[in-house]
Amino acid sequence: MSEKNKATYVDIFEKILKSSDICYIRNYSTQPQPFMGLNLENFDFIAFNSLDVDKKYVIDVIGFDYPNPYEKDDEAYEIDAKIPQSSIDDNRKNIEHMIFWQNLFSGSFKSLLGFFYEFKDKVSEEKYKSIMKEKVELVEYEEKTNLRKFGIAVIKGDDYLSYINLNEIDPANIKFNPGDGPNFLTKLSDFLTIENFNIS
Repeated sequence: MSEKNKATYVDIFEKILKSSDICYIRNYSTQPQPFMGLNLENFDFIAFNSLDVDKKYVIDVIGFDYPNPYEKDDEAYEIDAKIPQSSIDDNRKNIEHMIFWQNLFSGSFKSLLGFFYEFKDKVSEEKYKSIMKEKVELVEYEEKTNLRKFGIAVIKGDDYLSYINLNEIDPANIKFNPGDGPNFLTKLSDFLTIENFNIS
């Protein structure tokens, strides 16, 4: 799916964390970080679950238009959690680097990938809800006079990497196979105590 301006989604994600009093640190650096011969792709947040201090996460945020304007028919409505193209030829490295970050924190953190799907209209919102079913979490963001609506879903980096390797996904085109996304993606509130998804 087409990736929108990432900073916009990172800003919205930060507002979600703030509105629920989640303890977090935002990483404003956008450049890969050199470490032990690697250029590590950056994460967006470190966040802590206030009700369980053992639940700590390194988070990367990715956003898309929904439906995908570059696909047709049912393919445009796939919830496929595509990893955007980056400076790394093997896009699997994006996830591997997130896991590397979690291990730099002595393995006490877990990596999360958060996917925003911005609805074009009411039809696309209802289509998303019908696909995600009990895993639906919707975000409403009041931006001046415009109300933007999104679906948000997450997956642990370890789980996504296991799926990619098991299913031999093309490293240059990392995404779930058709129909698989809703089976593996889950709610953000399964990891962090989010109480408010209506923000401004």
